[in-house]
Amino acid sequence: MKKLLLIFFLLTSTCFADIPINEFVDKTISGEQTTLNVYAYPKYYTNNGVLEIVDTSIIVSQDVGWDFEVKKGVYKLRIKNDGTFEVNHLGDVYSLKFLGLGFFNSDTKQRITPAQTQVTLSSPIVSGNSITWSLAGGSTYQIIYDNDTLRDILTVGNTAKNFLKNNKPNGWTADNTWVGLIYDIDLLGSSMIEGIDLETDGEIAFIQNGRIKHRIRKTNARSTNYQAPKIDSNGNIINPVESSLSWPRRRIIKNGKYVEAIKATALDVLDNGNLVFNTDVTFQEGVNGYVGMLDTRMEGQDAATNFETSHLTQGTYATTYEYASLMKWDLSSISSSATVTSSTITLTAYSNDGNTTYDLNRLLRDWVEAQATWNIYSTGNSWETAGAKGALDISSTDSASLTVAGNGTKTWSGSTLTDDTQKFVNGTYTNYGWSLRPASFGSTNYFLARSSEYVTSSERPYISITYTAGGAVTTINSLTINSATIN
Repeated sequence: MKKLLLIFFLLTSTCFADIPINEFVDKTISGEQTTLNVYAYPKYYTNNGVLEIVDTSIIVSQDVGWDFEVKKGVYKLRIKNDGTFEVNHLGDVYSLKFLGLGFFNSDTKQRITPAQTQVTLSSPIVSGNSITWSLAGGSTYQIIYDNDTLRDILTVGNTAKNFLKNNKPNGWTADNTWVGLIYDIDLLGSSMIEGIDLETDGEIAFIQNGRIKHRIRKTNARSTNYQAPKIDSNGNIINPVESSLSWPRRRIIKNGKYVEAIKATALDVLDNGNLVFNTDVTFQEGVNGYVGMLDTRMEGQDAATNFETSHLTQGTYATTYEYASLMKWDLSSISSSATVTSSTITLTAYSNDGNTTYDLNRLLRDWVEAQATWNIYSTGNSWETAGAKGALDISSTDSASLTVAGNGTKTWSGSTLTDDTQKFVNGTYTNYGWSLRPASFGSTNYFLARSSEYVTSSERPYISITYTAGGAVTTINSLTINSATIN
């Protein structure tokens, strides 16, 4: 049974009480399928000058009228047994309660929520930083607060998707019929929201003193079968079907309801993937720079020198000077139960001498960024073979290979790289990152790439990971509609 997963996702980069010291940058997050272009991420906080990992465990609330809460992190969160949750950021307060799936008429502003797609929540189960409600038919609704990320997830079966497809309101047209999530929204505590009666295809801003403090960003809804457009050497899209499975979203706030909707014609697409909605709210105050990725290069001619703050070089110069780079991203913000469906690594080349193939290989040593050289991976610990060439230094299987010519962005991808990332996430492999080196040393080809310290953040190396959120996710196996059971 296929799943329809709807996700409300908050990404934050500023503090409410504690002080984050890094943040996500250049990110695309779309529901159950989540793509992270990771340079660094908000995880560590200062407590009287001491770095700590923020505790976002959901606990019993001490506040009257609320059942659960999280008071740490960049915003406060309070939750009721009925699924209502309230966000408090910089004193700006608003709450949402998910009602179900429904239709919206862009001409008349009418909303219809069929009884079969409404939800009723009660008696949740709390475990760590997640809270889960069991619904009729085996469905679940879940709120997860992971570091600085808030997700509320509703999972329903493909039956509901087909029900909506086959029960569009009579008289509504293809142009004015939209389908999506319907929430109750309470903005009485918000002094920043730009409007409480609005309809937009763009972002919704929360503004104070002329400055955006946080915003619901413009993004698309996508099928889980969506792929970014792939362009061949002639400029043609080689995956037109997969790259078309993305639909602009419209946001509506009116009469105490918040709607996230896409054109209902998306339901008619012959696609067996899940349909994923997500709402991004980005908090912008207090950005403190980017730290989190580890990288350095190794040079054979300067075998005892560490180059952690310099550019990345890989290849061979004048047939004798050998170079390789080490890279690692901390992926612990992704749940160990997540399923990684895609992983790519991108570098920005700015000087390239020739055209050759470069391999990514999984590292097997716990190297230290400020200490690693051609000879050692940390102080007092030598590579099995200088340059991290030994069987105990790197995996003999290439994670990915790419022929690099010219300058600009260069992206490594493939099933082995995805599998490596999956095993880093679930703990099968210890995450020591990857080495980047030529497929064979000895040529006269090399290229220089920007490192994680480069002044322009968009040119820093990044890993882009698409994954399906794990945890207690089930599907509705049947719905009773007018006394008939649809399986």
